[in-house]
Amino acid sequence: MAYTVRKLLESEQFPKMKLLCGEKGLDLEVKGIRIIEIEDMERYLTGGEILITSFQVYLSCSDREVEQHFEDLVKSDISGFIVKKRKEYDPTGRRLSLLEKHCKKYEIPLVEISEDSYYWGIIRYVMIQVFDKDTARLKYFKITHDSFNTFILKNNGSSNTASDIIKFLSIMIENPVVLYYGDLNCMVSTNSDNSKLILSDEIQPYKPNIITKFQYMKQMKGSCVQYVVKFAILSEVEIYITITEENRELTELDYMAIENAIINLQYGFLSEFAQNEVKKTYQRDLIHNILNGLLSSKEMTEAAAQLGMKESDTYRVVDFHTIKKNVQRKYTKEQLH
Repeated sequence: MAYTVRKLLESEQFPKMKLLCGEKGLDLEVKGIRIIEIEDMERYLTGGEILITSFQVYLSCSDREVEQHFEDLVKSDISGFIVKKRKEYDPTGRRLSLLEKHCKKYEIPLVEISEDSYYWGIIRYVMIQVFDKDTARLKYFKITHDSFNTFILKNNGSSNTASDIIKFLSIMIENPVVLYYGDLNCMVSTNSDNSKLILSDEIQPYKPNIITKFQYMKQMKGSCVQYVVKFAILSEVEIYITITEENRELTELDYMAIENAIINLQYGFLSEFAQNEVKKTYQRDLIHNILNGLLSSKEMTEAAAQLGMKESDTYRVVDFHTIKKNVQRKYTKEQLH
C-alpha cells in the first residue's frame, strides 16, 4: 500500500507534528522527501515529495518572488509540506501565510513541527517507509551529501570548519560527536567532555553494513556503545572521530551521514593546509623583497603592514647560509668577508 502523509501523522513518531491545513490531501502518496535548499527547488522535483522548509532559503526573495515559487511548487505534484517556524527567517509570519494560502487552494497537506525539532529524524523515518533498504541508503547519502555541501558553502571562510561539521553531524545523528588529534587529545567536542580519547583493551574492529574506506572500531564507554573511526589527512596525519550512543542507537542511514562528515572534514583540513601553504609562500616572498630592497617606499609600508610589523618596533635580521668545510672546520678569511 502507498505511504501517505496521513500515515506519517498517525504513526505518532513525532508527537509535536500538527496539521495546519490540507486535510483533503492527506491520502496523497509520498514518494520521497526533500529539504528546500535552493529558491527554485521546483526545477528539481520528480513528483510525490514531501518538502521541508524553515523559509531560510527565501531570505533574499521578495514576497512576490516567494509566492511565485510556492505556486510553482504546489503545481509540481508534491505530497505535502513540513514547516519549521523560525522567527529569524519569517519574522512576520508572512511566508507561512502565503504557503498556507496555496496549500488550501490546491488541497496539499501543510504540517508544522516545533522550533526545537530537527528534520533528520523525520527524513530517516519517511525514507525507511517509502524505499527499500538499499535505495534508502543511497537517497540518504545524497541528501546528507547535499546538506553538508550547502552547509560548508554557507560557512565558507569560517575559522571553525571542523567544529561546524562536527556539530552539524551531531544534530543529524542525535548523539555526541568528538574529534581527536592523532595523539588522542581532543580537538572538537559537541559536549562538555574534552578529555583524551581512551582506546580500551577490548576495542574491536567494526564493519558497518555499508561500503566504506574508513576504519571503524567499537568499544564501550561506560554503559554506552562508542564507535571510533580513524581516517587520515594526506595519508600522513591521523584523526579520530567518536560517536557515542547516548541518546539512541545508530542506524545504517546514520553511517551515510558519518561518511559525508568525514569526507567534508578531509576537504576542510586539506583546504586549510593549502591556504596556509600559500600564505607562508607569500610571506616569504614579501620578506625576500623587503630584505633585498626590491620595494618602493609605499610597497614597503604595505608589505610591513601585511606582516604585522610596526614602525615603532626594532627588528634584527639574522642571515644563515651553508659553507664548504675545510680541514680545520673553521671559516676562511674569504668566507668571513
